[in-house]
Amino acid sequence: MRSHLSRSLDQSRFSDQLSNPAERVRKDIWWFERDGSNIEETVEDIALRFVDEGKPWFERYTDLSTAFADIEAGHDCYNKFYKAEYFAKQLGFEAKHKEYAAKRLHEQARIVL
Repeated sequence: MRSHLSRSLDQSRFSDQLSNPAERVRKDIWWFERDGSNIEETVEDIALRFVDEGKPWFERYTDLSTAFADIEAGHDCYNKFYKAEYFAKQLGFEAKHKEYAAKRLHEQARIVL
């Protein structure tokens, strides 16, 4: 399982200079001045985002059954089938393990062709 943190600090003075429009709107990157003049406020924002977003995420996904349910609710794709196959095996759900192993192999064959 993985996630990301979202910056709440306004750093448009950095991102507005980027040429790619998609990069300009990203909130998962923090920018530091070369001289380190904004290091304190930037690190503080990262820490606050971890407390607000990261800690609850870790608490939620400490429960493997919850993680597995979230994986199953995701859109069908190779990555979902891969994760579900191994989570089901770890959780002892043999029928689900076989089901997702078959789906993963089928999707793998489809992608390779």
